[in-house]
Amino acid sequence: MSNCTPIGYWYGLAASANGTILAAAGGTNVCTSTNFGQNWVSNSLPPYTWVSVAMSADAGKMVAVAYNGPICTAQFAPPSLSASLSGANLVVAWPCYATNCQLQQNPTLLSNVWTATTNLVILTNGQNQIVVPATNPQNFYRLQGL
Repeated sequence: MSNCTPIGYWYGLAASANGTILAAAGGTNVCTSTNFGQNWVSNSLPPYTWVSVAMSADAGKMVAVAYNGPICTAQFAPPSLSASLSGANLVVAWPCYATNCQLQQNPTLLSNVWTATTNLVILTNGQNQIVVPATNPQNFYRLQGL
């Protein structure tokens, strides 16, 4: 992938339901953004004249159509969680395109009783994040599809 500038002749634009994920088709590029259009990357598609693009509400599936050429589809991998320490805090993060998922927590894996987290979700660099003190009691986290 390379940087893709949003200047040019664009013929098609698609957006996720919350507007976070964007895709633009035009010329020999299909470009995507995961942060409301602040940064764009060009996708590795054959050099056709791309004229249209569409995506599902959660941005998990995308289709691009070329003039006198192919129709390309893409299905993005299911979102996954990551966790990292930042000072005295634990940062739990997941992709912002996971709009059809809910972050849940459970103090033990011996129980199947998961509850939705109530922590403030912060959007940073295309990632949803919650920050909890690392001194909090033990918790397990998961993304559950809605």
